[in-house]
Amino acid sequence: MAPNETPIFRKYVKKIMSKFFRVYAIVYSTFFPILESVGAANHLNTSFKHFMFFVFEYNCVDLKEFDAIRTLVDNMKHQFDNSSY
Repeated sequence: MAPNETPIFRKYVKKIMSKFFRVYAIVYSTFFPILESVGAANHLNTSFKHFMFFVFEYNCVDLKEFDAIRTLVDNMKHQFDNSSY
């Protein structure tokens, strides 16, 4: 925890990030074919990658949340672990 970070702040950040993750999970599981058809899949993937790198760095989403799109998350985790980030 950072020196100026309060436990209540961390609680709210984790809640917000969890909700963001659920939006990504819904988009990937429901709307990905549509996004591919209009050429927006790469933008979604880039956005999700940045989001997940932040999540991995600061541990702000509980692991159980990842089950909805586990394969994609595992791929991102592998990229994160092998990056110089």
